[in-house]
Amino acid sequence: MSAIHVYDYIVIGAGSAGCVVASRLSEDSNSTVLLLEAGSSDEDCPNISIPAMVGTLWQTDIDWSFKTVPQKHAAQAYTDETIAWPRGKILGGTSSINYMAYVRGHSADYDSWERLGCDGWGWKDVLPYFIKSENNTCQKYTDPKFHGVGGPLTVSDHSSYRTLLSKEVIKAGIELGYPEIDINDGNCIGFGDCPATIFDGERNSTARAFLHPVMDRNNLTVTTNALVTKILIEDNKAVGVEYMIGDKTESVRVSKEVALCGGTVNSPQILMLSGIGPRSHLESLGIECIADLPVGKNLQDHLLCQLKGSINEESGVMSLNDIMDPKYQEQYKLDKTVCIFEFYSSVRSDCLIRKYCRIRQYVAESGRLWTNNGIESFGFIKSGLEEDVEWPELQMTMFPMYYAIGPDEPKVLGINKE
Repeated sequence: MSAIHVYDYIVIGAGSAGCVVASRLSEDSNSTVLLLEAGSSDEDCPNISIPAMVGTLWQTDIDWSFKTVPQKHAAQAYTDETIAWPRGKILGGTSSINYMAYVRGHSADYDSWERLGCDGWGWKDVLPYFIKSENNTCQKYTDPKFHGVGGPLTVSDHSSYRTLLSKEVIKAGIELGYPEIDINDGNCIGFGDCPATIFDGERNSTARAFLHPVMDRNNLTVTTNALVTKILIEDNKAVGVEYMIGDKTESVRVSKEVALCGGTVNSPQILMLSGIGPRSHLESLGIECIADLPVGKNLQDHLLCQLKGSINEESGVMSLNDIMDPKYQEQYKLDKTVCIFEFYSSVRSDCLIRKYCRIRQYVAESGRLWTNNGIESFGFIKSGLEEDVEWPELQMTMFPMYYAIGPDEPKVLGINKE
């Protein structure tokens, strides 16, 4: 029988949170950290790095491919009245398969958590960490009270390729009396461009931003294709984790803490598999209840209402078929090569950054695949239905994607043929 390894910390899930947590914990060279991820390495999937290829990542091996139960009063346009719920199963988690929108939310939302007892989660508490983690390259939003430079997570405006539609939506918002805003300054009521986690034309997931730069730390172990099945609990304390690699079950012990970063769906599932959850539900599945708690009970998702219309060729909107066109993909590779060559061939340090920015702007204007090809602008508004609401309840998203053109698009989106 092989010896059971012991780590100071075990992080479950190498997603949007887990990569950051593992990176920060392993800064202490005296602590050992194990990061467990159910999916594979993001380096095994080249399409991840190309922002506009996001639509090709869903319903694949790197997506948990969750679906809702059939809906009675919604999802009538979707096959079997079920809605696909993409969640990343790969290093970087959902930050490796999402549309890269960088949206912090309204300050009053954080302050409400603080009032409910979540100490340290008020806007004044979290803002310094947003600033610290950010490497803001946006030309439009640069106020140092809200944005940082030099952090691990690069945020760009990717505005060199925007459709005409997104620009007109912001104009329309201004005509209605709303201001044009920086959507991440904590007071997001109005219309504005959507920054994205894109760096030099590539997706900047949390794996790319926080994990890959520290993978060579001797005290950090990253294990992929490791499906966690249970947190081991003794005397009301987490003492280890049980996981599977293939059909083999492994156990590992922890001396300090287990950090559960499995995401909205997987975290409550792992808690319940470990005996933490509603007693009646766990016992119906033959799971011993250690703590009778309403785990998963208050799950909420966005209510989404899509408005669709006709467009003309001048709108600049692309379809998934356009993105899959080899000519765009070859142009993307060529543009990247030119960009990298020009960057490293610059010899004068005082003009290096300025020259690089000009090259990036030129290259981005020449290639559509540098953009996230989706979320371009937002409108945040109050409905006026509830007077005491402190923040906007409605978020309008300008998502200029040409639906249902080729045979792959209905499959990806789940829209039925009718």
